[in-house]
Amino acid sequence: MNEDLISEKEQKFLEQCRELNNILPVKKYNDLNHISFIVDGRTPSINHLYGQKGHIKFLTKEATIIRNNIRASIISKINPKIRLSDFENKKLKVLVEVNENWHSKNKSVKRSDIANREKFLIDSVFSALGLDDKYIFDHRMIKVQNEKEFTKVNIYIL
Repeated sequence: MNEDLISEKEQKFLEQCRELNNILPVKKYNDLNHISFIVDGRTPSINHLYGQKGHIKFLTKEATIIRNNIRASIISKINPKIRLSDFENKKLKVLVEVNENWHSKNKSVKRSDIANREKFLIDSVFSALGLDDKYIFDHRMIKVQNEKEFTKVNIYIL
């Protein structure tokens, strides 16, 4: 596979989106306008990460530790040639692939909602990168069947 092309899986996904009248530009991305990294393990659900005292919501101690671990992991995995300042104030596309075993022992699909994991993950990632998530104009989060648990995050400049 040519390194300056988006992955075959992403290309196929974009083609399916276009077929559904969700027209997206198909671009060639090089290493300098594409950030990609893997967050090891299972990303947590926000249901277990926020506490509430009166009307004030806050991150629990466990959530703060997880967020700091995600931040440290991301910073250590970023290509040092990438200038994060190039991503500031630009429209961004985010593709998140959540890799897990999505099937139960009897081969039915588990009741597992990835939407509850989205906010915490995106907030942690963008905080680590020093970017503002208000510039996300295209966001996809997909399940990928895998025996290993990890999440692949791709950020592109549109």
